[in-house]
Amino acid sequence: MTGTDFVSLCDACNVTLKITSQVARGFYYCVNGRHYIALSSKLSPSKRSFVGWHEFAHFLQNYYERKTIAAFSSVLPDKSSEKLADVFAMIALRPDQIKITGPVDFVRMLMETDPD
Repeated sequence: MTGTDFVSLCDACNVTLKITSQVARGFYYCVNGRHYIALSSKLSPSKRSFVGWHEFAHFLQNYYERKTIAAFSSVLPDKSSEKLADVFAMIALRPDQIKITGPVDFVRMLMETDPD
């Protein structure tokens, strides 16, 4: 998936994307039902792509329960949540490896699946 795919998906999901030099890597947060992803402009394009998809996974983890949430580098993250986000980023960057045909098929499938 390309950077354009990522930006389009964020737009379609009403996730505000910020590229800034004020963060080391990136983070996701949700306030008053609005979703945000901040990514570091200091990262290489490939690393920023991975971090972006990783943070998008946190958006998906919060999709059904739109609660106020923020994860910052000084707060210890939930290890299982972080591992899942890493796996999601790997799949998003290489969907052809698991035979996903379109750039957003996997994400659309996840968003349409009710977890309960």
